[in-house]
Amino acid sequence: MSAADNNQLEKLLSDIASIKLVIRRNQPLLQKILIPTHFRWFGLMAAMANIIYSLMIYYLVNHYGSFGDIPPTIRYLLYGSAAVIIILFQLFKQKIFLASVKDIDPAMTFGNLLKEIFTFRILHIYVPIVALMLILGIYFAYQQCPRYIVPTIAIGLGLLTNFLGGMIEIKPYLILGYWLVVTGLLTILFSFVPALIAFAVSIGGGMLLLAILGSLSKGFVEEE
Repeated sequence: MSAADNNQLEKLLSDIASIKLVIRRNQPLLQKILIPTHFRWFGLMAAMANIIYSLMIYYLVNHYGSFGDIPPTIRYLLYGSAAVIIILFQLFKQKIFLASVKDIDPAMTFGNLLKEIFTFRILHIYVPIVALMLILGIYFAYQQCPRYIVPTIAIGLGLLTNFLGGMIEIKPYLILGYWLVVTGLLTILFSFVPALIAFAVSIGGGMLLLAILGSLSKGFVEEE
């Protein structure tokens, strides 16, 4: 092995050690903030909203023949209500984060929390996965292949959730991550299942699973 190869190997090992150090340093704080118990009501409400919304659109599509045939007024209401629901859930999630943070350190802000979670190296793991989800989702929508959008979202979210669960060593996130990955793959294999039903089962079922695991999460955190 050449000197250049040795230097590259040493740099790689140093980077890995740095990532492990950052994770170990932040792990106790992140475990307290991100314990699934805090998100059980969020998961339950998100599951209900997801499943009901998916089934409602599925009914409308079957009633009118296609999504494009749904009357414009109803479609605009669907778009608007979806945007409002997403914003409300994001605000609810942020409130949960802030409440958890304030219990630990009243001086910590939401911005400081994000800095603790999304360090430089971790950010560059999340960004490519999110970008891939967005690009593939837009591409499949443009190609009118909605059944591939569901596995794109499910598998992408599953990988992110698995990374989070592995990073902070909380088993419910690993269980949720594998649920999303497996159900995402199954939507490809069982292509006869309508995309909206698959979305309700995979994503909606995942949120319901988060609610259940959140209620049972005591003892799930790995001990050193």
